[in-house]
Amino acid sequence: MPPMEPINYRRLLERNMTCNWKYIVDKIVCNNDQQASIFLQQKLKVGTPDQKFEIIEAIIAQAYSLMINRFGNFLIQRCFEHGTPEQVVAIAQAIRGNTLALSMDAFGCHVVQKAFDSVPEEYKATMVHELLRRIPETVIHRYACHVWQKLFELRWSDSPPQIMRYVNESLRGMWHEVALGETGSLVVQNIFENCLEEDKRPCINEVLASIDIIAHGQFGNWCIQHICEHGAPADRSRAIDHILRFATEYSMDQYASKVIEKCLKIGNTDFLDKYLERVCEGRPDRPRMPLIDSML
Repeated sequence: MPPMEPINYRRLLERNMTCNWKYIVDKIVCNNDQQASIFLQQKLKVGTPDQKFEIIEAIIAQAYSLMINRFGNFLIQRCFEHGTPEQVVAIAQAIRGNTLALSMDAFGCHVVQKAFDSVPEEYKATMVHELLRRIPETVIHRYACHVWQKLFELRWSDSPPQIMRYVNESLRGMWHEVALGETGSLVVQNIFENCLEEDKRPCINEVLASIDIIAHGQFGNWCIQHICEHGAPADRSRAIDHILRFATEYSMDQYASKVIEKCLKIGNTDFLDKYLERVCEGRPDRPRMPLIDSML
C-alpha cells in the first residue's frame, strides 16, 4: 500500500481483505487517526481468526502508546475481547509497572478498568499492589478514582489481596476529607456498597464522627444520604438522630437540606412526625417557628 494513497477502509473491511496492520496502528499513534482506530475495531469484529491475531500482534507492539492515546485506548480494550489468552497476557505485561501512570491518565484509566475484568488474577494482583503504593493521591485523583471504584467491585476466585487493610491504614484520620471531595465521595459510596463490613467499618465510623461537616458538603452530603438509606440499622439510627437534632439548620442549608429530603423520602411517618415536631417548636428568642424561617 503506497504511503500517500488514501486508505479505502470500507474495502478493507471485506472479510478476506488484508493490509499492513502496523501501518494502520502507526496512523493512530503518530497522527491520532480516529478513523484508523474505528476501522481496526471493526476489523477485529468481522475479520478472520488469522487477521485478528495479526492485528492484535501489531497493537501489542505499541501497546503502551495506544493505551494513553485518545483513540488507541478503545482499540486496546477491544483486544481484551478478541485476543487469544496469550495476547491478553501480553497486554497485561505492558500494563505491569505502568499501572499508576495509566490510572492517572485520561485514557489509560479506561484500559486499566477493562484489564481488571479481563486479565488473569496474578496480573490483577500485581496491578493492585502498584496502586497501593500511592493510595491517598490516587483515591481522590480525577481519573484514578474510577480505577479504585472498579477495584472495590472486583470479585476474586482465589485469595483476594488485602486491599482495604492497606487503604484503611493509609487513610486513617482522613476519611472525612476524602468524603468531602467530588471524586472521594464516589469512592466512599462505592466502599459502602461493595466492601465487607469489617473492611468498611473504619471508613463508616470516621464519616459518622464527622457527619456534621460532611452533611454540609457539596459532595459529602451524598455519603450521608447513602448511610441513611442503605446503612446498617445502628449506623442509620445514629445518622438520622443527628439529622433530626439539627433539622432546622439542615433544612435551611443548600447541601444538608438534600440529606433532609432523602430522609423524608425514605423515612416512615415516625421520621416525619419527629421532623415536624422539631421544625415547628417555638422558642422564646425567635419570633417565628423554624419552619416558617426555612421557607423564607
